[in-house]
Amino acid sequence: MVKLAKFCAVVCALIIVGFAIPADAEQEELQVANGKIAFVSNQDGNWEIYSMEADGSDISRLTENDGGDFEPDWSPDGTQIAFRSYRDELMADNYVMDADGNNPVKITDSPYNDDRYPSWSPDGQRIAFTRMMPHSSDIYIVNPDGSDLTKVVDGNGEIFNIMPTWSPDGSEIMFSVNLDPTEVINEAYSINKAAVDGSAQQRISAGGMNTTGNLDWSWANDHIAYFDMLVWGLAIYVVDKDITNPEPITTVVQDGSEFHKYPSWSPDGSKIVYEGTLTRQINSDIYIVDVTTRAITNLTSSLDDNDMMPDWQPIFASR
Repeated sequence: MVKLAKFCAVVCALIIVGFAIPADAEQEELQVANGKIAFVSNQDGNWEIYSMEADGSDISRLTENDGGDFEPDWSPDGTQIAFRSYRDELMADNYVMDADGNNPVKITDSPYNDDRYPSWSPDGQRIAFTRMMPHSSDIYIVNPDGSDLTKVVDGNGEIFNIMPTWSPDGSEIMFSVNLDPTEVINEAYSINKAAVDGSAQQRISAGGMNTTGNLDWSWANDHIAYFDMLVWGLAIYVVDKDITNPEPITTVVQDGSEFHKYPSWSPDGSKIVYEGTLTRQINSDIYIVDVTTRAITNLTSSLDDNDMMPDWQPIFASR
């Protein structure tokens, strides 16, 4: 698999826009490294966001409130997390907090709609998300402080556009589209992409990729991870950026009892962390799969709670 330098896609962009990077970064040769993993769990009785080391150790609770918190997404410099929360209203809004859970700030406010699936741009200056309405959904872009809210993909009251993910250079957004909102089968979905201003929208997969979303575009190797809806089960696949050459990364027993979903690339592009429910297992855990060897590691191994929606933190280290 092609290995491109995420350093160029992220660090160079951060220098240009003045985003926070380690002091003396311009004098020191840095490379992106795999940091902590954020995930959602109900281990304390409520849906909250936690973090842990990539070996499953040092689990820390980052949020604590009566409303559920979901879909953590690390900023490209690893210092903040965007997430969906129901803490203030019955409908969800998107928030940004520090990596340790401090200083949460609401960045979207739509009292009658659900704002979800926040996704940071590679330069850390924008966050794409989905606004869910009763009969359709739109994709918006907003600054991390909540300013400059802009609709870029319009569902026009009849189409659901969900789960945006950014290209490595930040020029495009890829997302899932429900072609027929009356159907939930995979043939009703396609994968589209558009320029960040919403122009040049095109369908790049129609009714054959067998997924309803959960796309993650690696900024390190320019491949897309997604879950494939098999006959009876979900497995993690990787596909080229033009949605060709799908390759299974995990396998499942197709008896309706094994599901792998919410894939998230490691910052160096060598591994994928995902949410998995195995055969005869009631609850979900967090797993890591090595893309080359296909070796799988269970990080949470819990029998009493559900751990889900993982996302991998990028950090910077000296070569």
